Amino acid sequence: AGYRQRQRQLCSLSIALSMDAYATWSAALILPGCFNTASAKLLELLPLLVAPSAATVATHLARCAKVWGDAGASWRCERMQLLKGVVLATCASLGKAMFDQHGAVRQHVKALVNSRLANVPFVLLDDGELTFADHVCVDLDADASKSARAVPAYLAGLEEFLVAIGSPTLRADRAPQVRFTPPPSPQMVFPAAIAAAFNNPRMADIVFHVGGDGARRSIYAHRLVLSFASQYFETAYGQQWREGGSKLVEVTMDDWVEPLAMEAAVRFMYTGTAQKDNKPEYGLTWLPSEEATVTVLSLMRLADMYDIGSLKEQCETWF
Repeated sequence: AGYRQRQRQLCSLSIALSMDAYATWSAALILPGCFNTASAKLLELLPLLVAPSAATVATHLARCAKVWGDAGASWRCERMQLLKGVVLATCASLGKAMFDQHGAVRQHVKALVNSRLANVPFVLLDDGELTFADHVCVDLDADASKSARAVPAYLAGLEEFLVAIGSPTLRADRAPQVRFTPPPSPQMVFPAAIAAAFNNPRMADIVFHVGGDGARRSIYAHRLVLSFASQYFETAYGQQWREGGSKLVEVTMDDWVEPLAMEAAVRFMYTGTAQKDNKPEYGLTWLPSEEATVTVLSLMRLADMYDIGSLKEQCETWF
């Protein structure tokens, strides 16, 4: 009965071998050095784990950091190597407990460690300052500010542990996902009333003349609408429009511009689609092969000239 009572008393203590003293001394009973070579059967009689528990080690580190913080920077600098050894030993022990054999985080250990260290400045820097884990960025090669410090050299190799307890990182697997969103097409911006004004001479202030004498066509438009849809037109006519110019601007297109392609390009800037009534009249299946190819290539060239990426993408779907 006496033996069992003494065993229960021992079980209420945190016990560690002297080889683990660096990581446990303030939170555990340290056994004499002779126990380091004791048999496994003897150690089984004591509440000893193969390694100190994460709770014991985290508690020890938090207590040490509190004492060191109260002692001042000069005191820490005089004992720099000793204190760094304590931080290294405790962080290595906690890191070993936090990750399983496959490198996955043991969430219950992470939660336990964070509960004890989240508000504790335990990372000892080379200048003798103590800082929080979330003030140490694992991607920095040098200190950026007091709240963005580089990982000290003695903790190199423990970046995974630091990230797990809050140190920021810019690595691709942890950084926020950045997605490119192309500019909206005119169809997403302009209301139906604007779309209805396509090729309407009424109040038009620009007209495009396309085709030779025998097949000459005129396409009417509005500089304001074109400037919204294309930076090309904003640069070419924006200042003139702002100054109140009301004269109809006439633009004669080069011979390579197909009339159907120009009409489709202007329609796209009004409606967001190059197709008439949502029918792919410029697609390869709706026109003879040679004619369709010339028309679509002309349209793609116009899309390049007017810097309308979404129109070019629409053309590419027809091939």
